[in-house]
Amino acid sequence: QGASSCPGCPAGRYENATGDCNNCTRGEYTDARDQKSCKKCEAGRYADNQGAAECSKCSRGTYGDTAGARSSKDGCKKCPSGKYNDVEGVDDADYCKKCDAGTWSDMQGATKDSQCKNCEAGRYNKIEAHDPWTPARNVHKESLQHLWGLK
Repeated sequence: QGASSCPGCPAGRYENATGDCNNCTRGEYTDARDQKSCKKCEAGRYADNQGAAECSKCSRGTYGDTAGARSSKDGCKKCPSGKYNDVEGVDDADYCKKCDAGTWSDMQGATKDSQCKNCEAGRYNKIEAHDPWTPARNVHKESLQHLWGLK
């Protein structure tokens, strides 16, 4: 009558062979009661505390390609320059979208397309996902002539 707690292990913990409840380790979780083991966080997610009942999603601008990540620092990688990601919890670098042709970005971990900058006046870029550290193959002829001192 009127028990103050339910028997068994709550979410975030598992029951070991002797019947004791133990916290899931970092990078693992249980999302239901009375589990016999913990599950690894899926790629794109991480658990940075022991006893997690769910895993946190990698933030926008990042992706996670490894299961069982113990922190966002270890499990979530920034999208490379020239790309952005506006969705949380993605598990593959392919979710990092390319900046449109005519734009560029030198920022890693961009979270929206507006962080892709327009090319300067008199210059253009036909290459999607271009960053300024990658040699451009489609620069304006006059720009090359000026750069190399040609006329």
